[in-house]
Amino acid sequence: MAPGLRTALAAALACLRIRAEDAELSMGEVYHGMLDTDEDGRVNKPELDHFVREMLKMSGAPHLSRDPDLEPVLAEAWRMSDEDGDGDLSIKEAGNTNAELNRIVGAYMADKLRGDLDGDGIDDLTGDRLTMRGRVDAQGYIVHES
Repeated sequence: MAPGLRTALAAALACLRIRAEDAELSMGEVYHGMLDTDEDGRVNKPELDHFVREMLKMSGAPHLSRDPDLEPVLAEAWRMSDEDGDGDLSIKEAGNTNAELNRIVGAYMADKLRGDLDGDGIDDLTGDRLTMRGRVDAQGYIVHES
């Protein structure tokens, strides 16, 4: 698990007054609970989108949470997460989503921040506005077109 997500998970458990070592919940149950922001027992696409945007805000690149190039990444993250296509994430799907979300969001961040150290959306060396160079493929990787 990525260190940032591990910290967020520990914070969420603390909010729930659950110590990680005492928790008898599966990762899927914990992650499902974190994603289910309206606490209706279901996780839908807007909730997953919100979670990804919050991850980006805490990542040190908060501007990426509002970036229009994030939309196809969110769509692909949902497609990959909702394995059975029923419109909700089950506890099992939520548990499986953790690594996939880290990978796809990490790839998006690496692509967007490649020359932008101050997070203003401008390449620090060239002065060019940065846009996503590639597209998200069916496996959730950023593909750069030649």
